[in-house]
Amino acid sequence: MPSTTILTCSSWNFCRLRHGFLTFTLLMSSALTSITALADELKVDEVQRLIDAYTRKHPSAVVAAKIIRPAGDLFVTSGEFIPDEVVSPDKSGTERSDTQKPNDKPARSADEHSLFALASVTKTFTGVLLALLAEKQVLSLGDPAVDYLPQAWKLPSEHQAGIERKISLLELATHSSGLPVQPPDIVSFARQHQTENNPYSQYDRKALEQSLPGVKLSHPMGEKYLYSNLGMGLLGHALANATKASNFESALQTHLLDPLELHETRFHLTPEMQTRRVPTFNQQGIAAPTWSFATLEACGGLHSSIHDLTRWVKAHWPLPNDAEKPLAGHQLQTQRHASLEISAAFANSLKTHFPKHPDPLSKKLQMGLGWHLITIPLPKNTTPDNQKNEHRPRMKRIAFHAGATTASRSFVALDAEHRVGVILLANVPHSLDEIGIQLMQQLLTHE
Repeated sequence: MPSTTILTCSSWNFCRLRHGFLTFTLLMSSALTSITALADELKVDEVQRLIDAYTRKHPSAVVAAKIIRPAGDLFVTSGEFIPDEVVSPDKSGTERSDTQKPNDKPARSADEHSLFALASVTKTFTGVLLALLAEKQVLSLGDPAVDYLPQAWKLPSEHQAGIERKISLLELATHSSGLPVQPPDIVSFARQHQTENNPYSQYDRKALEQSLPGVKLSHPMGEKYLYSNLGMGLLGHALANATKASNFESALQTHLLDPLELHETRFHLTPEMQTRRVPTFNQQGIAAPTWSFATLEACGGLHSSIHDLTRWVKAHWPLPNDAEKPLAGHQLQTQRHASLEISAAFANSLKTHFPKHPDPLSKKLQMGLGWHLITIPLPKNTTPDNQKNEHRPRMKRIAFHAGATTASRSFVALDAEHRVGVILLANVPHSLDEIGIQLMQQLLTHE
């Protein structure tokens, strides 16, 4: 297992989706050295070299990469797959072909419409939806989460000076609620149901409701960061109920996916979309399922394409300076108002919401809404600082999220100020974080 992969508790445990914030410090020790190997200007052949090295190391891998930059986007892919080689998981999580006939389709490379599992990159969609509903005044970030959850679902609370304090929506979105990484019984549940390879696939509302009374806070609410799939999954249910949608998928599609024309981003794939899904493989290179979610899908259940994720990343860019000028006609004004609401929501998702009083000079992790705001080093300045003979590394804070299951990997990072971003998608569980950070460093070096 690579040193930058953290799979704790068991080989499939979703708590590894703390996504590089334990591994991130390991990456940074070599980042400034490795980045110097790249060309002065980021070119397609340099990106291809990095991606090809990954697929050579992991023979089952198919990788799709998008570099977003003002000078023009770059799309790079490596590896090949056979469409429909595997189709759907059975109860145990093993994927099986829908036909007895051997698959005689030719292998092909991924394109910008090939579909990959996003895993925890899904959380960025959940966070932005929260920001949008706050912008629409459907809810407030500080509202107690239990106000939007079924009455039977009990969450832990605190009592201070005789006053009960409840977990807020904001604390769920910033991983500061004190809730554990995952439901406390998920390991035993998966073993009992023989779903170790797809642990959330059978974990339904009933199982969740039964587990919640046993959930304990690991620390006081709002004080510390602890990555929580459980918390983000519960946030999805709260947002669905706040919008009176039948489920989180419906709420997300109505308020974000459809308005942004992200038609290739879905929790459940149509038969046609299944033909574009890249088959997935585990650590050993054996065909394995992408994960499905019976009830906590807001923490990691989306599939998407490079095409849609490019639109998603660019939706975070600030609107042009003239965007708020009035337009003639009621319909145009309505459309502009909706555009301003969504733009404000994206901007709010990238603001620091945790800690409450951040130090602007701090290099520590900060949280937006669903986004991790991390500081990365850039190559050292080429001119002396304050006329002294010293060259100090520059630092830059970016928005970042990665995703992983036992058979997939994803990485998305962006800097809205400079309108640059990196998207990496793979059908194997090996980390893409180091490649992604290197590419972001190189993009920001030339901005």
